[in-house]
Amino acid sequence: MIQRRIRFDTVLLLILVPAIASAQSDKPGSDALRGLSTVDLVVEAFGELPDPKQASLAMRTAIEARLGLNGIKTEPDAAKAATLPRIHLIAYAVRSDDSRHYAYDVSLSINRMVQMSVPPENRNTNIRATVWRKSVLRIVLPGNTHRMREAMDELLRAFLIDFAAANPR
Repeated sequence: MIQRRIRFDTVLLLILVPAIASAQSDKPGSDALRGLSTVDLVVEAFGELPDPKQASLAMRTAIEARLGLNGIKTEPDAAKAATLPRIHLIAYAVRSDDSRHYAYDVSLSINRMVQMSVPPENRNTNIRATVWRKSVLRIVLPGNTHRMREAMDELLRAFLIDFAAANPR
């Protein structure tokens, strides 16, 4: 029974890894970013920030505005957004042991539902796969954690450039 489960997991990995890797192609003009007109937006800020909830809200507001200027609408209804492409921003800050520096990691990923064939029945199933991702990791002095916003802007700009290349007007 255990060997059968291990064999199934191995086969699943052999099938999923190449498919996900090919779906993660972030070449400008790729099909992965084509047609993103309405998206689910998830913004998470956590770690050693003065107010992570407020930071998340401020970043979300800024992202929604930039997306709107580029023709991408965010869906506020969670039920409708469940199967939409998802833009996910994660910002994390941590203080060093000696309190002299902060490190922050900001990542932006785009994932969407893709159809996969699952053996042995060869039935199709939908899974969420990352199709575009970039991140920034930096170390700053105390008081400069606001630079996470600059990193967010940098990542959003990179996404919008690739989005524009995939969706010529």
